[in-house]
Amino acid sequence: MNVSSEIGTPAIDLILSQYNLSATLVTGKIKLLYDSLDDVNISSRGIYFNSYFEKSFTALGSNLDYNRFFTRFETFIPLTKKHNLRINGAYMLAWNKEQVPFYKWFYLGGPETFVGIDYFQASGTEFTVAATSYRYEVLESIYLRGIFNLCSIIVCWMVKNLRRY
Repeated sequence: MNVSSEIGTPAIDLILSQYNLSATLVTGKIKLLYDSLDDVNISSRGIYFNSYFEKSFTALGSNLDYNRFFTRFETFIPLTKKHNLRINGAYMLAWNKEQVPFYKWFYLGGPETFVGIDYFQASGTEFTVAATSYRYEVLESIYLRGIFNLCSIIVCWMVKNLRRY
């Protein structure tokens, strides 16, 4: 695999040099998904829950031994016909962090995961994120939206250090 840092941070070469890019992975995943949102694009009511656990199996030939857990909860609460509240949160954790390949890290950024961070700008093996947003329908299909994010200390540390590069 030929991977070099044409775009991104200069630290990517250091990150890539720490991993065996030709490692064999044998994993299994258990997933639970619940979706009662009323609209896939612009939801106004309902609940979305997504959770999974992933494990690599060295007994079956995997070179790396790690576990990953991800869970995300999101609910939309209609306050009135034009006013809507969205509350969401996520928790991501990887055990045996040294064994987790960089392409299996968790990534944050953008309006759906963490506003204020560019797409995929924050990466790591443990994140806790919570957000709430308020949406007002100004005209039909035209919305005004305000978002408030909270993050774990690890996320803030990652973003601060990524900005140095």
